[in-house]
Amino acid sequence: MCMVESEQDVALEDTDRIEGRSALVNNTNAALALAGAVRSTLGPRGSDKMLVDENGEIVVTNDGVTVLETAKVEHPTANLLIATSSAQDRIARDGTTTSVLLTAELLRNALELSRIGVHPTIIVNGYRIAVEESLSQLEEICRDASDDDLIATIGERARVILSWGELRSRER
Repeated sequence: MCMVESEQDVALEDTDRIEGRSALVNNTNAALALAGAVRSTLGPRGSDKMLVDENGEIVVTNDGVTVLETAKVEHPTANLLIATSSAQDRIARDGTTTSVLLTAELLRNALELSRIGVHPTIIVNGYRIAVEESLSQLEEICRDASDDDLIATIGERARVILSWGELRSRER
């Protein structure tokens, strides 16, 4: 057993271990930093970012996942958020910036609750209840997508909304 502990010590000697509220503060700050990097890219009027890679190549984009994937980040929580954003992009091709912004705000809220004395278990349980309620509400308002007329109507409305968004973005 002592040998395993010794191996763990060697494996972790170049790492920092943060616990408790310090870990929450550290993780929240990392998430807020990422959110700050992509916040202005959100939506049809989102700002472009000019990125320069290690080879000096310049990329101009307002795509949140591109901004995040280009960043050189070492923080584990920040890397987890970047991976989550990348997965969101692969699955839905949208919502990457929103996923980072929402996560950062959930962590900020958890930190504030922690500061006023709410136990982390209560915070997590509250978030679980919120997820369950959100899913329940979505189930209530969802519609069957097998109706061809409904699908055509939704597609037409989406096209109008996208056209409006493009016009608004040109106004800036």
